[in-house]
Amino acid sequence: MKRAFQIKLTLTGLLTAALITLIGAVLILIKPAQAHSGHFNDETINAANMPIGKMEYWINESTRPEFDERVLPPIMLKLADVAENGSLTPRQRLAYARLLQHEHDFDGANQQLDVLLNQPVVSANALLLKANIALNQGLPELAVKQCLKLFGKVSSLVIGTCVLEAKMQVDPQARYYEQLLKITQQFTTDSTAVNIWVAEVLADMALYNNQPRQAITHLEVHPFGDWPVSTWVAWSKAKLAVNQGQDILNELSPFVAFNPIPNDSMLLYLALAEQQSGDSQHWQHKMAQRVKKREQHKETTHAAEMAQYYLHLAERPQQALRWARINWQQARSLNDKLLLAQIENLSAS
Repeated sequence: MKRAFQIKLTLTGLLTAALITLIGAVLILIKPAQAHSGHFNDETINAANMPIGKMEYWINESTRPEFDERVLPPIMLKLADVAENGSLTPRQRLAYARLLQHEHDFDGANQQLDVLLNQPVVSANALLLKANIALNQGLPELAVKQCLKLFGKVSSLVIGTCVLEAKMQVDPQARYYEQLLKITQQFTTDSTAVNIWVAEVLADMALYNNQPRQAITHLEVHPFGDWPVSTWVAWSKAKLAVNQGQDILNELSPFVAFNPIPNDSMLLYLALAEQQSGDSQHWQHKMAQRVKKREQHKETTHAAEMAQYYLHLAERPQQALRWARINWQQARSLNDKLLLAQIENLSAS
């Protein structure tokens, strides 16, 4: 028997996803799309002499559901070592900033980006990442300013999406959704990554406006195999909202099943879908194991997922509140604010 599970649609608040959304736009400017290979087959990643192109490739791959997280630490250590010696190239510096953001070291990432933005030729990638970090920090007005600096550097479609995504964080309104729809009709691109990013922003806006079916329509124009984690998150929220969790199990699980260390957001949504379908507890068990591991190691970088787990799966509201507060200490986007507010309201009732 299926359990009718409803996620509050205004809660787009998984931190992992929030850190990825605009990064999708950052990645598209670095190089053309490559074949995806998120696993490294248990080989030891040696970053000592890894060329920057390979580092960029692995960082790009880290946005995908099949990506194995064990790839990134050696790259991070290598770039940190080079940074300490003061000899980062511009491409290395951008890669390092992206990894610092991935670790929620927003101040450190901004320091690296400020160096890049003080160069004679300003990097569009750096501006986009700067905007994304501003959203992570709960500074959407600053994000808008960074987006506007992109004029003359990227397409009108990218600029418009960047600006409207940031404005939606200032004050979620249906008019931003309508404005972005008009922009997509006026400007087009052949870039798969840009198109998926724009569709994801439209889907998030549709969710804010309580239109989950419209969100699904925006996303399903694109093949599942092209989706980053953040797109899967937006789609999964919409599917759960219309009681179609089985679709999540059918479509997402093949991308995650053979990953030894699946992304926390992917585990969470598979567990929520499984809970809704009522068929088994495979993914719920895996998510419980992940939560236990995070707590044992005192890891807080996935605090939003931890809060969602305790709220919806373990049904322990006080633990959910604890993790939502931890999350708010390190990330202050609108999504994080809404997550904390929802759990505080439930705890007070």
